Amino acid sequence: MGVSRITLYRYQDLVEQGGLDTLIDKNRRIPIINNGVKEASEQAVAYVLSGYFMVWRISRSA
Repeated sequence: MGVSRITLYRYQDLVEQGGLDTLIDKNRRIPIINNGVKEASEQAVAYVLSGYFMVWRISRSA
């Protein structure tokens, strides 16, 4: 048949709970949780790096 026993039983449980529509509307994608940094952290890093690159530019031009 080509389907594992666990998957078959999972699908069987879904059909028993909500009919065939639960199988058709099944989305297999995992939602992506926003893993960005906080705005304050981003601004702090940008501030530190801007100072670093200003010193680097001055030392390179001298």
